[in-house]
Amino acid sequence: MTCNVERYLPDDDSEVPSIERLVHQPHLEAIVLSPGSQRTRHRFRPPNNVKLEVFGRQGLTMWLIGYSNSGGDVAIELKHQDRTLRKLHTHDGHHNPDRKLVEGAHMHFPSRKYPLSQNGYSYAYGLETTIESLVDGLLYFCDRMDISILNGIQTYLGDR
Repeated sequence: MTCNVERYLPDDDSEVPSIERLVHQPHLEAIVLSPGSQRTRHRFRPPNNVKLEVFGRQGLTMWLIGYSNSGGDVAIELKHQDRTLRKLHTHDGHHNPDRKLVEGAHMHFPSRKYPLSQNGYSYAYGLETTIESLVDGLLYFCDRMDISILNGIQTYLGDR
């Protein structure tokens, strides 16, 4: 169910083949890691953050990191080594490098001209869904990226 990002790019830019091969490989599986009690990214604490280890073919390991803030915005990132492969954000009003506005929840992806980085521009496409929580976002992201969560999301939810 992963998306062909090429259709969202202008003629003078292109997808990054090595990243698209990682994202589109079959049979990705993930396990939810125990969130623990230490502070993590942006000082969010469980249940406002989660980390999954994602396994691909031939021993490839990626990380799926999700967090939400007190305003309810959700961000989920799929990473491999030091590269960000995809980002899902629910904040409203993302502007692509070509200045086109993407409203609502959206998925960022790297291109040759605009790799995904913390503070740089990147392209994104709108998602036709409403994401109400980090768990909703995580389940949606995994569905879109064909990632199976082996130990279930209940591991993350605990006894809330």
